[in-house]
Amino acid sequence: AMQGKINLTAATTLRDARNQLSNHRFDLLIVDVTLPDGSGLELIEELRAEPGFKAPVMILSANDMPSAVRAHVAATMVKARASENKIINEVLRLAIPQDAGMAAS
Repeated sequence: AMQGKINLTAATTLRDARNQLSNHRFDLLIVDVTLPDGSGLELIEELRAEPGFKAPVMILSANDMPSAVRAHVAATMVKARASENKIINEVLRLAIPQDAGMAAS
């Protein structure tokens, strides 16, 4: 459903995510809280401290996030309660700027 619309890059650890972020610019970050080498929340805090970081962050996790966390990200979704279609729609909404779609028509 997203093929041809966005490019995906996966990072399965905090270390890998930090490495990817230091070498590439992303339009959207989808973060899981539970990673083998730490918490995705740690990564979000690091990114918020970087002055040039502007990409929206979406948390896709097994559990609800507290309102203090939700206030600092573009979206949160609980894996067990979000259908594949709902996740795809949210990713596309956040990753593709609304004005980009209008400019193409």
